Amino acid sequence: MDAIQCIRFNRAEASDREMVQRRLREHVLDGERLPLLIFPEGTCVNNEYCVMFKRGAFDLGCKVCPIAIKYNKIFSETFWHSRRQSFSQHLVTLMTSWAVVADVWYLEPQEMQAGEDAIQFAERVREMICQQAGIKPVPWDGMLKYHNPSPRMCEKRRAEIGANLVKLLPPREVDEAAIEAGAAAAGGDGIRQRHGINTN
Repeated sequence: MDAIQCIRFNRAEASDREMVQRRLREHVLDGERLPLLIFPEGTCVNNEYCVMFKRGAFDLGCKVCPIAIKYNKIFSETFWHSRRQSFSQHLVTLMTSWAVVADVWYLEPQEMQAGEDAIQFAERVREMICQQAGIKPVPWDGMLKYHNPSPRMCEKRRAEIGANLVKLLPPREVDEAAIEAGAAAAGGDGIRQRHGINTN
């Protein structure tokens, strides 16, 4: 890894993140070094969605050459779900697969535009890659898969969805079963009262 000038770090250590940003800047300023290959999602994804990019690769003041990669699932499953499978197991699966096939597109180099910050630059490049590879950009971080949302957060989200669904229904033609489902999700008498439903 040292021969190809890799930059090692521990993502759990804040000091390491600062060190990596410094070493990235030093690397791009040295014209004799190899170009950096960075996977800006920072994690494995399932070949159908593209999570938010980390901003570090887009805050270096240099050109970025976007590369879109999409694996063909017919021959092998390349997605590594680290919560279900160790890396060693995943590596054995890949090595014993019939083939690992991928489409790779090299897109036009991009630079940060006037009035654009690193986050906007990263999002613009992500949109280019998603459009080329035919995958869907999603508005969340890839590390979300390592965290379980709390029951309170899930219940709050269900309540919001239930309330929004009920608003779409005509007031006088609301199916009572649908109202009951929405009320249960939203905790609620508020929905029943808004639609004039007497449950007594």
